[in-house]
Amino acid sequence: MSDLLLRPLVWAQDGEWLHGFDGSYSSDSILRIESAADGFILREERLPEAQIKRYPFADLEDDVAASDWTAVAIDEAGERLGFAIAHYEIWNRRAVLDDLFVLADARGRGVGKLLMDACLDWARGTEARHLWLETQNLNLPAVGFYRSRGFALSGLSTDLYDPAQVLPGEMALFFSYSLV
Repeated sequence: MSDLLLRPLVWAQDGEWLHGFDGSYSSDSILRIESAADGFILREERLPEAQIKRYPFADLEDDVAASDWTAVAIDEAGERLGFAIAHYEIWNRRAVLDDLFVLADARGRGVGKLLMDACLDWARGTEARHLWLETQNLNLPAVGFYRSRGFALSGLSTDLYDPAQVLPGEMALFFSYSLV
């Protein structure tokens, strides 16, 4: 990881790269949500075939414009390997990680950890009580990563996503990392 550096994301410099960024992932399992007496239970279920999820990134320029913190991870040759975007919500003292993506061939090299640690450092410098994020119950690689970094499941939404754009049963999972 010592060969990795971070710099701020600058739309004029990085916008074209971001529009072409492949942040896709593949998953052969999904976390099914089962209602329980006072909550819910997540059960991993194998899918009949692996699913590949791609993100259009059409609104990234808006995310960058509305951000309070951004970072691009680069290697020693200056190649961009991933990025993260976050903002602070004063009304509930919450830092929100809007985006964290690592190129497929850079995964496993500490890029995500570097970006997450930098985002947590930034969030600790705000008045935020926690760092909050959203991912999908299909994105088991991300769920595993967030859990390994100390994030706890804090909620879900069965109707956040347009059903015409997701798999049946795909829903939002919300994770939180306490900063206090």
